[in-house]
Amino acid sequence: MTHRNFNMMITRLQSKDPDVAQRLMLATSLQRRRIAIAAAEWALRMNSLNELELIDVTKSLRENAKLSADGKLKLEALVKEFDDECFEVENSGAAERDYMQLFGKARAVSALLFAAGDDSFTAAAEAIYEASVATDDEKQLFDLVHSYLP
Repeated sequence: MTHRNFNMMITRLQSKDPDVAQRLMLATSLQRRRIAIAAAEWALRMNSLNELELIDVTKSLRENAKLSADGKLKLEALVKEFDDECFEVENSGAAERDYMQLFGKARAVSALLFAAGDDSFTAAAEAIYEASVATDDEKQLFDLVHSYLP
């Protein structure tokens, strides 16, 4: 990964919390993995996503930091399903609350999908960002993330 690409990847996270982005660069790969998984699990909890398959994925990530190709496809399909429902609700004129629920669920599953990424820095940065937009209470997330950082 080039230095330029490294800087481009932190842009979304840096917009939320520049200190976390900076400290994430100094973290070890293992620390980044733990942070990514913790952020994704937090987002899932905050959005009441406790389906067995999501619990299994987080358990697998905690145990070996890998996601099977089938698991990745399932998460991608779930993100797409929530995003599609989100757009339908938005276009139907339904209450913003309904839209935000689906948006939060899509972003929470997306955080889990990012947490499974090959590069630990990208996995953590993107999982944290997605988790941060999954609810309107990002302070709690960033407090959690800070507790994992060096």
